[in-house]
Amino acid sequence: AAVRIQPDMLTRRLQEAQQRLAQGWRLAENLHPDRPLKFGYARVSASDGTVVTSTVAAAKARLLTLHFADGTIDARTGADGGDTDAISRSKAATRNKKPADHRQEQLF
Repeated sequence: AAVRIQPDMLTRRLQEAQQRLAQGWRLAENLHPDRPLKFGYARVSASDGTVVTSTVAAAKARLLTLHFADGTIDARTGADGGDTDAISRSKAATRNKKPADHRQEQLF
């Protein structure tokens, strides 16, 4: 005896597949690395494209690209021939006097 496929079974399976696809797409959009840029954050990358996550890495890279929601801008750490380590230490010391803000960690 042959099994007869019911149109409503196919319709239901198609709807379920569409819902799973939509859920997966929403998750992918929420996890996209550029999503936090919409909230005023910036992503910093070195000239080779690697993400810069510390002042030490920024000073070492020297040439950076700042990624914002509306575009990118190139930047350079320190002045030509200047002491970028001293600049990094000075800014890090100023930054460390403020209470830590862990809101950005919640974005990921």
